[in-house]
Amino acid sequence: VNTPCFYGWQDTAQSINNGSYTRLNNLGNGVVNADCHGGWDESDGTFTCPADSGGIYVFYAGVGVNDLDNADQILMRFYYNDGGVGPISESRAAGNNEDISTNNTIIYDMAVDDTMEVRMYHNQGGALNTSTTRCFFGGYRLSAHP
Repeated sequence: VNTPCFYGWQDTAQSINNGSYTRLNNLGNGVVNADCHGGWDESDGTFTCPADSGGIYVFYAGVGVNDLDNADQILMRFYYNDGGVGPISESRAAGNNEDISTNNTIIYDMAVDDTMEVRMYHNQGGALNTSTTRCFFGGYRLSAHP
């Protein structure tokens, strides 16, 4: 059984400032929280590896915004214990007022009390609201530590 496992998508749009990575939160729709022992906090978007649940995890996420203009971009990255890890996922607008999204998956070794979250970035110029139906975060333990 691949537990702990968790998942949620945004229930409320979130304002993302220009030019800095911002943690995705408000992930209270469609919540799955199987055997997480309190490790998944959908309100702030952070997974904390619970006691006796260390191991190899699969994490997946997507982010999106509305009304991105020509050549502007959004980026998404996983953050492990507050540091960016793995590849950065990117999407760029080809025209004006475009709805843009990007997603990514990572496999990561987690120990008790390690954290994983998703952050997004854009360069539109001002703050933009997320597109709630395009912003999600989930994960599950693939295997336990021996």
